[in-house]
Amino acid sequence: MNSTTLNIGIIDYINAMPFFYKIKERSNSSFKYTYGTPQEINTLLENGTLDVALISSASFLDNRSDYLLLSPLGIACHDEVLSVKLYYKGSLQNLSKITVPWCSKTSTALLKILCKHLWKITPEFIESKSSAFDHLNKGIAFLSIGDECLQLCNPQGYQTIDLAAAWHEWTDKPFIFALFATRVEAFKQKQNLLKDFFRLLESQLHAFESNPDEVVNECIKRLKCPIELVRNYFQVLDHRVNEEHFSGLERYALLR
Repeated sequence: MNSTTLNIGIIDYINAMPFFYKIKERSNSSFKYTYGTPQEINTLLENGTLDVALISSASFLDNRSDYLLLSPLGIACHDEVLSVKLYYKGSLQNLSKITVPWCSKTSTALLKILCKHLWKITPEFIESKSSAFDHLNKGIAFLSIGDECLQLCNPQGYQTIDLAAAWHEWTDKPFIFALFATRVEAFKQKQNLLKDFFRLLESQLHAFESNPDEVVNECIKRLKCPIELVRNYFQVLDHRVNEEHFSGLERYALLR
């Protein structure tokens, strides 16, 4: 492990942009960035390719003995999240199959929890690498996450359930989707670099909180979504996590 380089994983969704927008331009030469889907970044941290990353909550729970939380920063919400939704036709109680994205461990586990414990249904979950837009043409029930979910909005003929809103209504707890974690061995060898990276994250988030317009405008160009939707999205997200959020995470851990 190169002690002079910090290998950092970035989830390439707009919900992470308050941390990562133009971060390369503001970083020192010791930081090396890798972009990917949640599942790709999870795997790279798990196998030691990365030192630190914004990873899914499920991956953090699965690797607690090997990971440390870098900071009280992440991606969470208290109620609705807008970017993690179940789309279906007909009756929820009659769902026999639900297609889920291959790249989302946390949201798929949340859907399974809600199906089993809240809705009392036992559908078959079919993992897919296809776009959610492809599922629309087939009329099947599917889970959509991230940027694509925001772009879908409310397609005609489908009913939708925001999974975070359903979770909150059921448990009265917030939900954490992603957290910044570092490997224990990386923490031992690269503490100074990790501290520098944490300070950079704080400065990035502070800049966004002070003036979100630049990030919001970039997201609108990227997704071609209405400005009201993007602004509302960032308003419902929590990028600072606290004890209340972690109480929700512990409840999620027990139910998985």
